[in-house]
Amino acid sequence: MNQHLKLFEADGMSGSIYTQPFDVEGEQNGLMTYDREVVKIPFAELRKIHSQLNPDMGTIPDVTAKDADLTEPAQTYSTMLQQYIDVKRDAAFLKKMAMMATQAGDKPGAVLAGNAYIATLKTPLSEQDVQSVAQFAKSTKDAGFKFMVENPAAFKKVLGDRQYTVNMMNMIFKGDMEPMLADPAKIDWTGIEAKIKPYGAPADEILLRAKTVHFYNNQDWTNYVATAPVYLSKYGNNLSEQDRAMFQGAVDQHKGASGNAIDDLSKAVATTPKSTDADNLKQKDKAIADAIINLLVDAAKAEDKVPDWQAIAAAVTQKHDAVTADRTVTRAKLFYYYGKDWKVFASAIVNYTEKFEDKNNRPTMLTNANFVLEHSADKAELSKALDWAKMLTEKAPDNEDYKKTYAALKEKL
Repeated sequence: MNQHLKLFEADGMSGSIYTQPFDVEGEQNGLMTYDREVVKIPFAELRKIHSQLNPDMGTIPDVTAKDADLTEPAQTYSTMLQQYIDVKRDAAFLKKMAMMATQAGDKPGAVLAGNAYIATLKTPLSEQDVQSVAQFAKSTKDAGFKFMVENPAAFKKVLGDRQYTVNMMNMIFKGDMEPMLADPAKIDWTGIEAKIKPYGAPADEILLRAKTVHFYNNQDWTNYVATAPVYLSKYGNNLSEQDRAMFQGAVDQHKGASGNAIDDLSKAVATTPKSTDADNLKQKDKAIADAIINLLVDAAKAEDKVPDWQAIAAAVTQKHDAVTADRTVTRAKLFYYYGKDWKVFASAIVNYTEKFEDKNNRPTMLTNANFVLEHSADKAELSKALDWAKMLTEKAPDNEDYKKTYAALKEKL
């Protein structure tokens, strides 16, 4: 940076400034922390940098602040991992190790330390304990799952009813359902239902969602039209308007595949809103998916290959345009990678939300932000999700779900 400033100086620039010397409530890119306690670049190093631009700055008064720990997170984590191997197990250490493992990208290490930390907790759980369990518990196999099953009221009080249910659904899917869905040709839905039924309503919702998405993606319309109306009638209010319209549209289009047996059940589903430009666009995208994208995705599945998304986008572009191709192919990725590759799914969520999502649809924006929070470690993606959550909190400052998501994203960043 100094070299560029010297070039500007030669062109006549007379000075430069730091636009944000301190962190503020919504940003953490200042030279010093919000409380002015820690300087992120040691003063001695700053003075060395500045001396090249201002060699005659003279005597500078003493200023006291703690120097930030500039050790690379991966190095810090490596040291902590060795301490863990050497049987260091106090709760504060385990919690910090879990967070450092996440920063270093060691997911197995984060699970190991997170579960070890949770195992040290005792009921009744404090609010901070609840938040820690919610952060580290990712599967029914994790220690935190038992806490969440046995203490629903405590978790709902801190997380909110819906976020508690979503966390439970994700853990049930990851721990019990995902292994049983590994081979699409041998899925035993009855066996899956029997395994997860003891978990109650969250299990019922995630089972119906998984079946609906699976039958939709595989164009198994006979089973789809027998399942989707049940899902929509019971849990449709938890979906975005966009997803409700998409699922209901497929029911309406294909209900003949199962005869008239579902007609009465279909009537129980909330009717699709009146057609708008957005609805027409969704129908157009659905037609493109049926005519081009799904055929190419199915061909790849038949050969046990990952779809060639670039080739699929080219095929859509050839008949439509590049923007339409980007929108429809990105949406297809969401369905394809859901439950298969959460990292790619999170990237697709960010791409779709930034370019095509209705930013005024608060439930969808919150859901998408939580998906990124849950499944991405990429700082750029997390920053986008933080922007969405910040927007939500500004629109509804008293909404606890918005504030919790915003706080969690800030902490993860």
